[in-house]
Amino acid sequence: VRLTVHDISGRLVETLVESRLESGYHRVVWRGTDSEGNDLPSGVYFARLGDSDSVRSCKLLLIR
Repeated sequence: VRLTVHDISGRLVETLVESRLESGYHRVVWRGTDSEGNDLPSGVYFARLGDSDSVRSCKLLLIR
């Protein structure tokens, strides 16, 4: 499973999960930071969740 966050231009800003997970429910918290821990500005971001079979994405709105 790979869970990533991208900015509006499609640039990867953070990889939240990149590992094998058992089936079931999992929880991940994104604190609005990039991969170096810097706070990101308010705006629209996209979360992308993928595995070997499919990819899903959703829009996130970060408000500071």
